[in-house]
Parts: sequence; structure tokens; C-alpha cells
Amino acid sequence: MSQRYSVFMTSASHENDPGRDRLSMTALGARIRTERQLRRLSLEDLARSSEVSRSMLSAIELGAKVPTVLVLDRIAVALGVSVSRLLDEEREGRAIHLPVAAQRVVSDAAGWRRKITSPVVHGLDFETGRLEFDPLVDAGEFAPHHKGWIEHITVERGQLEITLAGQAYLLGEGDALYFESDVIHAFRNPGRSKTVAFIVMSGGRRPL
Repeated sequence: MSQRYSVFMTSASHENDPGRDRLSMTALGARIRTERQLRRLSLEDLARSSEVSRSMLSAIELGAKVPTVLVLDRIAVALGVSVSRLLDEEREGRAIHLPVAAQRVVSDAAGWRRKITSPVVHGLDFETGRLEFDPLVDAGEFAPHHKGWIEHITVERGQLEITLAGQAYLLGEGDALYFESDVIHAFRNPGRSKTVAFIVMSGGRRPL
């Protein structure tokens, strides 16, 4: 696995606890397997739709392999769910308090981080989060989501270049971009200072 795209998943208050990382990977694999089985998909079916090898998927489901950020995104897209649904358990209630200690952080060795600030709610697929990109970091290309998924990104600090199907948009502090995310999309910090942005994603779940 390329070190450039190795990823670590932790809760916000336990980012230096390797034991929690291992538990997170086991839980992640179990959730991927559950979502796959709910859709009556074999590993071969999911491998074809996600363009992730069967052997890699099997290892991820067993908690033996750490998926890259892009691989995790491809699996979520193929299953028709948000990344947050794969990282955390569902919560119930008319009001859900999500303290910082319970917020998941996905960190890429290339130099960017994604903190998920929304809970997983039954019957809904949405995600809010905080993105951080170190200077001159290219996060790579993300696969198209299913029709109906949208993203809205607001830059709080620095610059963020978002490319949608080959067309680039450069956002500065305070700028925002709404887009339908059923196209290949990419994120890059072209500046020499850290970028902080906020993201909202929403879309319908695929029928089981």
C-alpha cells in the first residue's frame, strides 16, 4: 500500500491511541460487510462496482487491511452510503449530542484530515465535517457518487481548488461551492498555508 494514501481512523480525543485504531478498523470492516450483505452483494459484486480488488475488500472486512481514503470513498459510493455510515454506529433520538470525543477523524499521510461532525441517523445519509489541508497538498480524485448526492463546501481559511469533471474552481476565505457530486471530483490546496474548510454532504440511500 502506498504510504501517500495510508489512512488512520480515530475518535477526536484518542488520535494517539493505536488500540482504538485497531478497534475502529475491526468495526469498519464489520459495517462494510453488513452493508454489503444487506444489499445481497458478493465480494465479487462489490469489487466490480467499487473497482477495489476482492482480496483487498476481504482483508478490509476482516480488519486486516487499512483502506486508503480514496478506497474507502469508492466502497462507500458503491454501497450508496456516506463514509460516516461506515465509520460509526447509528444513533437515535430527536436531538443527538455529538461531543468532540465521539467525532471521527480520518487522516491521510499526504497531509489532510477530515473530521466528521454529524451523527449517523437511521434512514438518512448526510454528513457534515471539517476539512484540513496542509500547504500544497493534493488529496487526489474521488469517484462519482450516485445521482442525487450533493456537496456544499465553505472555506474558512486559506485556499481550496475543487475540480469537477475537469473544471477547476478556486475558493478563497469565505467562498463557498455547491455541486452535484455524481462526477469525478478532486481537492487540492494550492497555497503555502494551511486550508480549513467545512463540508456538507447529502444524498439518498440506495434501495436494499
